[in-house]
Amino acid sequence: VPGKYSGVKYSALDSDWSKNALLEIHLFNPGGAFPLTVRIYDDGRAYRMTERFSRLVDVPQGDSTVRIPLADVQAG
Repeated sequence: VPGKYSGVKYSALDSDWSKNALLEIHLFNPGGAFPLTVRIYDDGRAYRMTERFSRLVDVPQGDSTVRIPLADVQAG
């Protein structure tokens, strides 16, 4: 969706990720490559950048997979 801060939100507030090692996001991009910011608000209310995980990833055209180690999320 065009816009200055367009995006998608996925809410998994009651999920326990402690038994997992990796967050994997499968994407299909029919257009040109673009940067995507992945943000994880682990307490549901972390609005300052220092209170959440944030990573910029490049999304190429076509199928792709973003892989983020959950140890990175925990450290962020």
